[in-house]
Amino acid sequence: MRILLTTPVSATRYDYFKDLVSRGIKLPVRSYVPSLPLDSLSASLQGEHDVALIRPGAFREVREHLDACDMVGITSTTANYLDALETAKLVKAARPDMPVVMGGPHVSIQDVETLETGHVDVVVRGEGELVMQHLARSEPLEGINGITYKREGKIFQNPPQEALVDLDTLEIPRNSGWTKFLWFRRSVGLIVSSRGCPHNCSFCMNSCLQGSRWRARSADNLAKELESFSGIQYLLFVDDNFTLDPKRVEALCDLIKERGFSFRWACLSRADSIVANEKLLKKMFDSGLIALFIGVESANPESLKDAHKRQTRDVIRKAFEITKQYPIITLASIIFGFDSDTLSSMDDNIEFLMEIDPTVIQATVLTPFPGTQIYAQYMAEDRILTNDWSKYDVCHCVFQPKNFSPEQLEDKVSECFRRFYSSPHKRKQRLRGLGHFLKGAL
Repeated sequence: MRILLTTPVSATRYDYFKDLVSRGIKLPVRSYVPSLPLDSLSASLQGEHDVALIRPGAFREVREHLDACDMVGITSTTANYLDALETAKLVKAARPDMPVVMGGPHVSIQDVETLETGHVDVVVRGEGELVMQHLARSEPLEGINGITYKREGKIFQNPPQEALVDLDTLEIPRNSGWTKFLWFRRSVGLIVSSRGCPHNCSFCMNSCLQGSRWRARSADNLAKELESFSGIQYLLFVDDNFTLDPKRVEALCDLIKERGFSFRWACLSRADSIVANEKLLKKMFDSGLIALFIGVESANPESLKDAHKRQTRDVIRKAFEITKQYPIITLASIIFGFDSDTLSSMDDNIEFLMEIDPTVIQATVLTPFPGTQIYAQYMAEDRILTNDWSKYDVCHCVFQPKNFSPEQLEDKVSECFRRFYSSPHKRKQRLRGLGHFLKGAL
């Protein structure tokens, strides 16, 4: 079968500079980096099928492929779901007979809503590699687990697909790419080393989509993919739980050094993992670690309980004390808007960030994505303010907070950025960082 895999065509682009001036620095969900799920799908289908993978800037790029394909697959998040639907609609307008399959975190939960639009024929729920192989072989839909489909006006929801336990059996994608900062080009590779999450945070979709069982690729398997990143400057492990198994990380660090890989790399970690495995950080640094993303989420103990984040303020503080022993970039992510938050406690969040002094912060508005525990709670309490999915971008408040208005919550996030980055210390740090970047030292 000839298959076209595509990301949505964005109807509107995120106006970064307008938002910078009007609301303060923010980090949008919409992203211009490669779609790793599509990379993995493409790798799993190659060989048996003819697969084209594109990331179009305009629909004409999709249209150019339609006459040469038998099925179109579109991925989407909640924030770009409307763009994904518009892309599917345009595909159907150009080729009414073209089967359109959609996957991704949003439609995995909102599968019925997606099919009711009439623009999509099949929704793949959860992990898609095995499901897409069945679809690509034109197997009867009623026998394929993990899909929801529409036939003769009726919607059928098949049983879920069992999660793949051994990730090493997946075909290795070739997903190295580059990104551009202003007029400077830096080559960046992206890689997923594990799936699933045992932590069950109330605001996160990971466990409901990929399961609560953590599954990881072996260090040897990862090394095979790392070979495809030969010559790049930076590598980012994008999975949420990279350091969950310290022994696996140690083995990977050893392999990076043994194979002589020259890239610098970054990953995500939890504060409690850093504190519990202090010696591991040195090994990571010695093998090229340049940046560490740490989920702080809140400085308010009650809000940490709301988030089901099993860590304390003291543990978070200790984690950043440990990271300061090494010349690495630290990014602290923090969320404003939990039910235990007040205007005063959110001010304390800002002060806590100033105290632990990460290099960079990511402050976001609590967003009840479909499938999360907070979405179910707020729906039951009739506190969801809009189903305009484009506003589910962690910048807009889409629910009614308990102790302040939506506008006050958005303003507090903007205030966090302004106060954090306007300090003399941070201004000097940015200038030093820019100097290192221009010299190629980062």
